Amino acid sequence: MAVATLVVATAARAQAAKMYGVVTDESGQGLPDVKIVLEPVAGEDGAKVQVMSKGKKGAYFFGLIRPGTYQLKVDSPGNALLSLKAQATLTDPARKDRQWSIDGRVKTDQPTKLQFEDAMDVKCDIVVGKAMAMPTAGGETTNVTADQAYASIAQQVQKGDCAGALPQVEAFLAANPQHGRAYYLKGFCSAVLEKNDDAIAALQKSIELDPSFAGTRTLLGKVYIREGKFADAETVLRQETENTSAAPEVQTDAWLSLGGALREEKKTADAIAAFEKAIELAPSRPEGYVELSSLYADSGDLSKAEAVLTRAKDAGADNPEALLHVAISFFNKKDNAHAEAMCRRVIDGGKASPPDLASAYAILGRIQLNAGKIDDGVASLKKSLELDPKGRFAEQTTDILKALKKL
Repeated sequence: MAVATLVVATAARAQAAKMYGVVTDESGQGLPDVKIVLEPVAGEDGAKVQVMSKGKKGAYFFGLIRPGTYQLKVDSPGNALLSLKAQATLTDPARKDRQWSIDGRVKTDQPTKLQFEDAMDVKCDIVVGKAMAMPTAGGETTNVTADQAYASIAQQVQKGDCAGALPQVEAFLAANPQHGRAYYLKGFCSAVLEKNDDAIAALQKSIELDPSFAGTRTLLGKVYIREGKFADAETVLRQETENTSAAPEVQTDAWLSLGGALREEKKTADAIAAFEKAIELAPSRPEGYVELSSLYADSGDLSKAEAVLTRAKDAGADNPEALLHVAISFFNKKDNAHAEAMCRRVIDGGKASPPDLASAYAILGRIQLNAGKIDDGVASLKKSLELDPKGRFAEQTTDILKALKKL
C-alpha cells in the first residue's frame, strides 16, 4: 500500500475541507473500485475516512475532512500510488498565500506533503501503476510501481552500492524481464564487481531490449577490453560512436574506449584518429590528450607527444600523469632538457597530487645530478621523499641519497 503524507494545519475554527478528483492508470484510463483512505497521523486530530472511486472516469469525493495531518493510502490490488496532481484553493481572499499546488511523482523514500487548511477545496487527481514489492531500509516491504522501484535501485547504484543493489536488480528483472535499462544496471554492477561474464550477458540483453539506450555499448566495450576481446570491443564501440542521439559525453567516452581497443590491436593510425575525435568532442577533458601523448611517447615520437601536451595546456586540460609519462620517456632517451621542462610543468601547474609531485621531483633531481648540480639535485630528491615517502621512486631515491651520504 503506497503512502503519501498530507500535512494539514489545524485551525482554531475547525471547518470541514473537501477533496475530490479521479483515479487513473498511467495511460489515463479511469479506474473504478480503488479504495482511497485518509488516515490521521498519530497524535493529530481528525478521523479516518475512505471512499471508493467510481465509474468510467474513476471519480472519487471526500465531503467532510476535518483539518489535521493525514496519510493518503491507495488500496488497489496489484497497483501502487505513482503520482499526484493537486490544486488547493481557499474562498477567503485574505488567505490566498495559503493556497498551493503539486504536480509530480510520489517518492518512495519521502512522503508527499500537501498543506491543507480548514474550509479548503482540494482537487487531487491520482495516478496508480502496476505494483511490485520492494524491500525498505527497515527490512520490511512496500508496494511501489516498476518505475519507482527502478529509480530507487538506480539511485543506490549511483551511490556506489553495487553489491547491495545487485540482488534488488535481480528481483526487479524477475518481475520485469523486458526492462532493458534494468539489464544495464545489472551489467554495470556486475562489471564493477568484476563478474565479467555476467556483465557481458546482461549488457548484451540490454542492447537487445533497448538498442537506442546510449552508453550500454561503451560499457560492454570496456568489459571486452578487460577480457582481452579487442575485436569485439571495437565492433560495439564503433556502433556506439554511430549513435547520433547519444550525449556528447557518451560519445567522447566511446571514442576514448575505441582508441584504447585499437591501440591494443596495434591499429595505431586508427587509434590516433579515435583519440583526436575525443579531443574534438571534448577539448577541455584531459583524457584524450593523455591517451594520445602516451601513444606517441610509447612509439618513440616524443616531439608529437610534447606537441599534444602543449595543445592540452592551451585548452586548459593539462594532466600531470601525462606530463610525467612523457617526462620519463624523455629521461630514458637522455633528453634531459625536455624531461626537465615536463617535470617543471607538473610542479608549477598547481594540479598535481602529492604522489605526482613526488615523481616529478624525483626525476628532476636525477636530471640535476646528471648535470652536476649536486645541491639542487639533493634538494629535489629530499622534496620527493617528503611528499611521498613510499612513492614509486622512493626506494631508488633513498639509495641515491645514501650513496651521496646526504640522507
